[in-house]
Amino acid sequence: MANGNLDKMAGGAVAAPKRGVKRSRTVYEDLQREIMLGALPPMATIVEMDIAERFACSQSTVREALIALSNDGLVERRSHRGTFVADARADDAHELIRIRRDIESRSMSRVLRRFGALLKNELVDIIEAMKSAAMQDDVYQVTIHDRAFHLNLFDAADLPSVRPVLQRCLIHNHRFKILNSGSQRDLYETAVRHEAILDALTAGDAKGATAAMAHHVTTIEEFGPDITEEEE
Repeated sequence: MANGNLDKMAGGAVAAPKRGVKRSRTVYEDLQREIMLGALPPMATIVEMDIAERFACSQSTVREALIALSNDGLVERRSHRGTFVADARADDAHELIRIRRDIESRSMSRVLRRFGALLKNELVDIIEAMKSAAMQDDVYQVTIHDRAFHLNLFDAADLPSVRPVLQRCLIHNHRFKILNSGSQRDLYETAVRHEAILDALTAGDAKGATAAMAHHVTTIEEFGPDITEEEE
């Protein structure tokens, strides 16, 4: 068992599969949630046989889920040593935020070329769903909707080769924030902060949207007022 963590989380019960969802996807989503929330802490060991027993599935199904988590950078699969939950270091988080800032802020001009009522309505709905999750104090669902907002917006930039890089940045930024924010995290404010980006896009203001996105990404409470100040 992964340092005893999976036994405690499962409470000795087998996780129920979700109808209509491929079993490996269920394993992937449940393990991602536990890693993001810290129930499976950094550097914890993951044993395929124990996961397979927990989810009542084959080890090949577990292996498929772990490959997907490895692609996210959430686990490390080491030859002859097993699988471990990835570390969550501040240095890595800082660099990923800088990469994310450059990717997202530089994409705003491209996004505006395809920005219209349909995309705006999708983003408004995502923000409202984020607010609803925040009101329920569901930090993980907030991060799900947060990622959806940024990825749906970035899709309008039509840079498919860059999208996986952004997705990994988002996952690790959110994980680091969750693991280090304690009880002070204002989830509702997290949702509201996306509105400034949407307002600038609605106004057709490319420069304003670029600035709003850069400010949004770099002014994260857990890192201080602006993590890029040291660069200036």
